[in-house]
Amino acid sequence: MVAASFDIAVAGNNDTGLGIPEVVTTSIEGVAVAIIHDSGDARGRDERLSEMFPDADVVVFGHSHLPWNEQVAVHGRVQHHFNPGSPTQRRRAPTCTIGWIDVSATGTVTCRHEDIERPDPAPPTPR
Repeated sequence: MVAASFDIAVAGNNDTGLGIPEVVTTSIEGVAVAIIHDSGDARGRDERLSEMFPDADVVVFGHSHLPWNEQVAVHGRVQHHFNPGSPTQRRRAPTCTIGWIDVSATGTVTCRHEDIERPDPAPPTPR
Protein backbone atom coordinates (compact mmCIF):
# COMPACT_ATOMS: atom_id res chain seq x y z
CA MET A 1 0.00 0.00 0.00
CA VAL A 2 1.28 3.44 -0.91
CA ALA A 3 0.24 6.41 1.17
CA ALA A 4 -0.51 9.56 -0.76
CA SER A 5 -1.72 12.96 0.30
CA PHE A 6 -3.48 15.50 -1.86
CA ASP A 7 -4.17 19.12 -1.01
CA ILE A 8 -7.26 20.34 -2.84
CA ALA A 9 -9.31 23.35 -1.82
CA VAL A 10 -12.71 24.71 -2.75
CA ALA A 11 -14.09 28.08 -1.74
CA GLY A 12 -16.35 28.19 1.29
CA ASN A 13 -19.03 30.72 2.06
CA ASN A 14 -16.49 33.11 3.66
CA ASP A 15 -13.76 32.71 1.03
CA THR A 16 -14.45 35.60 -1.32
CA GLY A 17 -11.81 37.06 -3.59
CA LEU A 18 -9.27 34.28 -3.04
CA GLY A 19 -9.40 32.78 -6.52
CA ILE A 20 -10.29 29.35 -5.14
CA PRO A 21 -12.74 27.32 -7.29
CA GLU A 22 -16.22 26.58 -5.96
CA VAL A 23 -16.15 23.03 -7.30
CA VAL A 24 -13.30 20.66 -8.07
CA THR A 25 -13.57 17.35 -9.91
CA THR A 26 -10.48 15.19 -10.11
CA SER A 27 -9.23 11.63 -10.16
CA ILE A 28 -7.20 10.31 -7.25
CA GLU A 29 -5.71 6.84 -7.60
CA GLY A 30 -8.30 6.14 -10.31
CA VAL A 31 -11.23 7.23 -8.14
CA ALA A 32 -13.41 10.07 -9.46
CA VAL A 33 -13.75 12.67 -6.69
CA ALA A 34 -15.95 15.78 -6.67
CA ILE A 35 -15.53 18.44 -3.99
CA ILE A 36 -17.99 21.22 -3.19
CA HIS A 37 -18.37 23.33 -0.07
CA ASP A 38 -22.15 23.50 0.39
CA SER A 39 -24.32 20.52 -0.48
CA GLY A 40 -27.50 22.37 0.39
CA ASP A 41 -30.25 21.26 2.72
CA ALA A 42 -30.00 17.74 4.16
CA ARG A 43 -33.41 16.95 2.65
CA GLY A 44 -32.80 15.82 -0.91
CA ARG A 45 -29.01 15.87 -0.56
CA ASP A 46 -28.45 12.37 -1.98
CA GLU A 47 -30.45 13.05 -5.13
CA ARG A 48 -28.97 16.53 -5.56
CA LEU A 49 -25.33 15.39 -5.24
CA SER A 50 -25.93 12.38 -7.47
CA GLU A 51 -27.42 14.63 -10.16
CA MET A 52 -24.67 17.24 -9.84
CA PHE A 53 -21.87 14.66 -9.99
CA PRO A 54 -23.22 11.53 -11.72
CA ASP A 55 -19.74 10.21 -12.59
CA ALA A 56 -18.12 10.76 -9.19
CA ASP A 57 -17.24 7.82 -6.97
CA VAL A 58 -16.87 10.15 -3.97
CA VAL A 59 -18.52 13.54 -3.36
CA VAL A 60 -16.89 15.52 -0.54
CA PHE A 61 -18.78 18.45 0.95
CA GLY A 62 -18.63 20.61 4.04
CA HIS A 63 -20.36 23.79 5.22
CA SER A 64 -22.35 22.25 8.09
CA HIS A 65 -19.20 21.04 9.93
CA LEU A 66 -21.17 17.86 10.69
CA PRO A 67 -19.40 14.57 9.91
CA TRP A 68 -21.38 12.58 7.35
CA ASN A 69 -20.62 9.32 5.59
CA GLU A 70 -23.23 7.71 3.40
CA GLN A 71 -23.22 5.41 0.40
CA VAL A 72 -25.95 5.75 -2.22
CA ALA A 73 -26.74 3.84 -5.39
CA VAL A 74 -26.11 5.84 -8.56
CA HIS A 75 -26.51 4.23 -11.97
CA GLY A 76 -25.97 0.73 -10.55
CA ARG A 77 -22.86 1.56 -8.52
CA VAL A 78 -22.01 3.03 -5.13
CA GLN A 79 -21.34 6.74 -4.67
CA HIS A 80 -19.93 7.98 -1.35
CA HIS A 81 -21.26 11.24 0.10
CA PHE A 82 -18.73 12.40 2.67
CA ASN A 83 -18.44 15.43 4.95
CA PRO A 84 -15.17 15.25 6.91
CA GLY A 85 -16.56 17.48 9.67
CA SER A 86 -14.30 20.17 11.10
CA PRO A 87 -11.03 20.06 12.99
CA THR A 88 -11.70 23.48 14.55
CA GLN A 89 -15.42 24.28 14.83
CA ARG A 90 -17.45 21.23 15.75
CA ARG A 91 -20.73 23.18 15.93
CA ARG A 92 -23.40 20.54 16.71
CA ALA A 93 -21.08 17.56 16.22
CA PRO A 94 -19.97 15.77 19.40
CA THR A 95 -16.26 16.08 18.52
CA CYS A 96 -13.90 17.80 16.12
CA THR A 97 -13.04 15.52 13.22
CA ILE A 98 -10.98 15.11 10.10
CA GLY A 99 -11.81 12.81 7.23
CA TRP A 100 -9.84 10.15 5.42
CA ILE A 101 -10.57 8.61 2.05
CA ASP A 102 -8.72 5.33 1.62
CA VAL A 103 -8.36 3.61 -1.76
CA SER A 104 -7.22 -0.02 -1.71
CA ALA A 105 -4.98 -1.59 -4.34
CA THR A 106 -8.13 -3.05 -5.91
CA GLY A 107 -9.84 0.36 -6.03
CA THR A 108 -12.20 -0.14 -3.10
CA VAL A 109 -13.03 3.19 -1.45
CA THR A 110 -13.45 3.60 2.29
CA CYS A 111 -14.34 6.96 3.83
CA ARG A 112 -13.81 7.39 7.56
CA HIS A 113 -13.69 10.02 10.28
CA GLU A 114 -11.07 10.50 12.94
CA ASP A 115 -11.90 12.35 16.14
CA ILE A 116 -9.21 14.82 17.05
CA GLU A 117 -8.34 16.76 20.16
CA ARG A 118 -8.70 20.46 19.66
CA PRO A 119 -6.20 22.46 21.65
CA ASP A 120 -7.68 24.79 24.23
CA PRO A 121 -8.04 28.29 22.84
CA ALA A 122 -5.62 30.87 24.11
CA PRO A 123 -6.79 32.73 27.21
CA PRO A 124 -8.21 36.19 26.60
CA THR A 125 -5.71 39.01 26.50
CA PRO A 126 -5.99 41.26 29.58
CA ARG A 127 -6.99 44.85 28.85
